[in-house]
Amino acid sequence: MNAYAKALKKVSSLFSGRSGTDSKDDARGGGLAKALYNKPFWIFMSMGLVAGVGYWIYRSGKTKGSIDAKIPFVDVPESSTITKTFKETALGYINELFRLTEGIDWTGKTWAGKEVLYAKLVKLDKSQLYYVYDLWLQKFWVEREESLYDTIDSDLGGGTNKDAILERLKSFGLY
Repeated sequence: MNAYAKALKKVSSLFSGRSGTDSKDDARGGGLAKALYNKPFWIFMSMGLVAGVGYWIYRSGKTKGSIDAKIPFVDVPESSTITKTFKETALGYINELFRLTEGIDWTGKTWAGKEVLYAKLVKLDKSQLYYVYDLWLQKFWVEREESLYDTIDSDLGGGTNKDAILERLKSFGLY
């Protein structure tokens, strides 16, 4: 009998309850049948299920706890420059900053993008900068636990615009 036929016979015996030999003296069945009636197997599977459910509860509780965490708020001064259009633009700024600062930039390809973004942030007036800072905290504090100042300061690249925006944030007490 060739090797393929032997392997097929062995596999089929696992599911049929036979031992894989021609003798039928093994009344308890084959490998899979033994595993299904094996007490340590079920104990192990039960422990795995309990551990899985426990981990799921832990993760959902941790997520809920992080949502309920104390997110720092910044009082945004009233201004006519904070329009609906600016709010959409500000959301684009912080999403772009998150994209540019997430992970490690081994190639330096995002440095030019950071410099352009930081130049846009430097041009914002005081209330707009407060709004962007507060929006960053509301959206990314739970994930990073970093303020906008900390994120920009700890990141590489950005050139002179990076230093300018950091000075501007510091002058307003947003650090």
